[in-house]
Amino acid sequence: MTDDVEPLRLVARWIREAERLEAVRLRKDLIDTSDDIVEMLSHVEQINDWSFGIYAGWLPIIVRLHKKVMTYAPDYKIVQVKEKFGSLRFYFDLPDDIYAAKAKIVRSLIADTEKRSLTICDRCGKPGRLIRDNYYHRTRCYDHAV
Repeated sequence: MTDDVEPLRLVARWIREAERLEAVRLRKDLIDTSDDIVEMLSHVEQINDWSFGIYAGWLPIIVRLHKKVMTYAPDYKIVQVKEKFGSLRFYFDLPDDIYAAKAKIVRSLIADTEKRSLTICDRCGKPGRLIRDNYYHRTRCYDHAV
């Protein structure tokens, strides 16, 4: 598979999942088009099965985070985006030549987004809360909590 096809396959999977859940609305103020997602995926260091281990509900906040990080570090790379203990985890690499002040801002943006993910349902993007489901922690809205 070529490098151009792989990001599109990932976007298609997210869109199919969103349609299946009938819940995620890729709102215009968060994501303009799937081009935003493809552009974000061009910053992924290596796309594979573990690069993005999230549901579509967090996709809008990840795209918004990407746009903010781009203003400070346009050459950064996304290493992995996943859920851990019910919260978003965003792993990244910054270029060596980035100023320490900009790196600190980027880390702060990412930490804020990871914290905010605890208030957003990972399945649909609606307001949610951290719940414990047997041994797993999840951030879910009322509809997806069961």
